[in-house]
Amino acid sequence: MEREQAINYMRDLLKVIVEKKGSDLFVTVDFPPAIKIDGKIVPVSKTKLTSNNTKALAYAIMNDKQVKEFEATKESNFAISPGGIGRFRCNAFVRMGYTGKKPKSRAWIN
Repeated sequence: MEREQAINYMRDLLKVIVEKKGSDLFVTVDFPPAIKIDGKIVPVSKTKLTSNNTKALAYAIMNDKQVKEFEATKESNFAISPGGIGRFRCNAFVRMGYTGKKPKSRAWIN
């Protein structure tokens, strides 16, 4: 997945969280992206993500400093505020050699 494609896909996924009033987005290897709505995890696609896709999606929302931290420690906690969508707390991590990401939305929305 190219960087621009990953950025656009993440923006679309974050918009889905807001539209569906979800609380979390899960991006995990071998599973489709999913959001938590009223305590239930609901897939938002039928396509399972590859290791390369999850890494591209994680890097798409990190700045250079966050990428460097992530590569050194295999995890990173940060916040993002994509224009017009909202504010999200994010946790990216490597589990069993794969990159996973769990952006968690905050109550404050643009």
